[in-house]
Amino acid sequence: MSPHLQWIRTRRLPMLCVLAVATILTTGVVSAQQDLQKQAEKKINVMDAARHIGETMWVCGDVVATRYDRTSIGMPTFLLFGQGYPSTPPAFTVVIWDKDRGLFPWPPEEHYHGQNVCVGGTITKDKLGVPEIFATAPKQIEEQKKPQQ
Repeated sequence: MSPHLQWIRTRRLPMLCVLAVATILTTGVVSAQQDLQKQAEKKINVMDAARHIGETMWVCGDVVATRYDRTSIGMPTFLLFGQGYPSTPPAFTVVIWDKDRGLFPWPPEEHYHGQNVCVGGTITKDKLGVPEIFATAPKQIEEQKKPQQ
């Protein structure tokens, strides 16, 4: 076998590996973009969030109360949703940890209070069973126009 042919054979396997990895990475990026697109299509009302624990989607409603709890571990900011709050537990909560507050160009508890928003992410539930999403970036919270009354 000629040295040239031997060189091609020894280089072909690594090159195929590189092509395979590039294909997988490209497919992953496209897949992630498609997932985000699908998430944008999945918008639900805060009252329906409890039926979608573990799912990734957008939850929409009015922020009826907010609180920046500087005395708790992690100094969370809470955006609370639900018509009966504070006489009843909130129907849904958004949690923004202090470590993520710096990414927001304004204090979230002031800016979002009274706003109609959609929040994107994976719905979990807190220790009391209230559905929640952890917002780590402003792009997860989209302000909506308030419905005309």
